[in-house]
Amino acid sequence: MRLRGAARFALDGERRGLENAQAVAETGLGKSSTLRLGYEHDATSRRDEVMLGWVRQFDRFALRTEGRLDTRGRLTLGLTLGFSLGPDPVDGGWRMSRQRLAESGQAAVEVFRDENGDGYRQAGEGLVEGVSVGAGFRHTEAPTNKAGRAVIDGLTPYVPVLVSIDAGTLPDPLLQPKGKGVVVVPRPGVAARISLPLAPTGELEALLLGPDGEPRDGVVIELTDTAGHVVRQVQSDFDGYVLFDSVPYGDYRLRIGAASAAALGVKADLGSALRIDRANPLLRLGRIRLQSLVAAQVAALP
Repeated sequence: MRLRGAARFALDGERRGLENAQAVAETGLGKSSTLRLGYEHDATSRRDEVMLGWVRQFDRFALRTEGRLDTRGRLTLGLTLGFSLGPDPVDGGWRMSRQRLAESGQAAVEVFRDENGDGYRQAGEGLVEGVSVGAGFRHTEAPTNKAGRAVIDGLTPYVPVLVSIDAGTLPDPLLQPKGKGVVVVPRPGVAARISLPLAPTGELEALLLGPDGEPRDGVVIELTDTAGHVVRQVQSDFDGYVLFDSVPYGDYRLRIGAASAAALGVKADLGSALRIDRANPLLRLGRIRLQSLVAAQVAALP
């Protein structure tokens, strides 16, 4: 239940003290309905009033009914239909929405299949149907349509928000989001257009050995993108085995986590760039031998 209220006081003049007070309580009735109960005291007109209202949110409009009764015996009843008209960023043309389109921000999203893993839609990379997208606490009311498009309404204007794919709604488990999403700054009445990639996935496996050639377990291994951001993180098994599965196509590097590298006294970097794509969906790196910092410094001497 939500409670809100307001009061107005007079600090000078003949009528000092409380002039007006209001209180409203709201409680949800399911996912789409709200019951409101209100009370108002007006000392100036010597009137008290109670209000009972019900609001129902439909897909394209909101319906509000309200009844008021005051101490003077007046009874008023009201019925309000609320909706907005605006451009439809999904199917084109115009649409009707219960959201205040002119006052809130929107995100028009398309989800595509990123076949080469570069994060950009190119010719031949199709759009994906049936995917839900979120922006903060807001989500698309319907998943992406046959054209791979959906819209998120009701975004707070000028407040940055991360727009990302809900991985739990993916129709194909072998497709995974490429990156964490896109941060946008919504503007009132303007739909921000965003493309979000879904990339096919592959695997990467290796056997981790210490500087002495023995398997190392419990070592934190990080898979990073070309910008150095950590994409995945795993620990080596008891026999040194390392596996990264469901990795979206793209370019990556391997490194030892900072704490593990410091504890073992080894170099963090584990070699050259790696690429997972349609031609190489499974990378078997074989044995990776850690290099001690002392040995690396000696090798670097002229």
